Amino acid sequence: MFEGKLQQVPFQSPEQLPNDPINALTAYADRRLLKPLREHASSRAMSSKPAGRLEVNEDELISKEIEHLEQMRQEVQQGNFSSIATELQARRAEPEARLAELRPQLRPRGEMHGDDEYFALKEEILAGERIREKVTGVLDGTELAWVAKSIEYRKDKQNETARGRLMGNINREQQTLDEITSLQQLISQPPKP
Repeated sequence: MFEGKLQQVPFQSPEQLPNDPINALTAYADRRLLKPLREHASSRAMSSKPAGRLEVNEDELISKEIEHLEQMRQEVQQGNFSSIATELQARRAEPEARLAELRPQLRPRGEMHGDDEYFALKEEILAGERIREKVTGVLDGTELAWVAKSIEYRKDKQNETARGRLMGNINREQQTLDEITSLQQLISQPPKP
């Protein structure tokens, strides 16, 4: 079977309160929908290039999309979830398609370039995590930080391998899909008093 299996961890947003779809959906609209558009619009406004005809049309489209998303956010705050439910369903298609594209690229252990390095680093990471568990409470904060940095360094090196990059992409898409699924489940649940 494949090594480096995906970890299925349910998405937990810090803004998300249990069974509170209004806060969770508002946070999603702000963080995932509005913020990237506003940042894009801001960076376009800061660019020194004079706007051409196509760029002006793009600016208008961005403004209209921001208006649409802000309206949807207001509807959510009023308890109307129909627009965001449609938006979530549309946004779900992208990570699903990307996962369908990425997963077949995963090969059995030893068949991907850099697998020896990836799995050697995996063992070092696991050893580091076991050591961290054993020495917590024994070492001071600086020493624990060094252990954590050592683990992170190996994770960064692992992500530079073909399998590491692929696993990172798969995990990011899965997290996005899990977040959308969690929000869709919140919408479909009847409110609890």
